[in-house]
Amino acid sequence: MAGAVCLPGCGGGRAGLLKSKAFIYECAECCRQTSVTAATIMRANKLLLTIWFWAAFFDGDALHGISALQLQNRLGLGSYCIAWMLCAKPGQRNARRHRAKRDRACRTLGRSG
Repeated sequence: MAGAVCLPGCGGGRAGLLKSKAFIYECAECCRQTSVTAATIMRANKLLLTIWFWAAFFDGDALHGISALQLQNRLGLGSYCIAWMLCAKPGQRNARRHRAKRDRACRTLGRSG
């Protein structure tokens, strides 16, 4: 059993790493299975985590971000669509976060968005 794992299903803190599936944990309390990418922008795709991390590094390293075409060339990706998704997903998440922050501030001030 691994310690200090917070599971998105029941919030349990104890889970075991399954030997039959790579990087999949099973909750000791509710037996629900989850992965290290659950509840992240990396869920529901088959890209390696190292691709995500390199994409984040190159985006943060560039002064004004990185284009999908530059990312495709740097990572040696075969598909422009994958490179575009790697560039767009964090931006979508940040835009949602920004809208939520703006909406909270407007409610506090009694204004509409």
